[in-house]
Amino acid sequence: MARGYEQHNHDVWTSPSDAGHFDGVVQSSDDWAVNQSSLVMLMAGPAALKTLRNHLSDEKIIALWNESSDSMRHEFPRAWSILSPQMRKIEIDHKGESDVRYSLD
Repeated sequence: MARGYEQHNHDVWTSPSDAGHFDGVVQSSDDWAVNQSSLVMLMAGPAALKTLRNHLSDEKIIALWNESSDSMRHEFPRAWSILSPQMRKIEIDHKGESDVRYSLD
């Protein structure tokens, strides 16, 4: 396997670029949300998911989320609250496929 790739649960591989994009969306979402109300943050979720989906497949998004969700909840609580409902949307979008790669841990 190429240098820097990481294997996550359910045999999903991500590159340093994948992780960097995911982390960038998390950081920018958290920074943006500093002065926003809870309602505005909730409404921003679909846009954040669209940004992730522009660069990452759903299985990579879920793998990176599962890997970082606990630490993200403490380090980037605003981003966590924006993205958490979106991860459930991805899971629901793939529910009929019975594919464990789309399971939230």
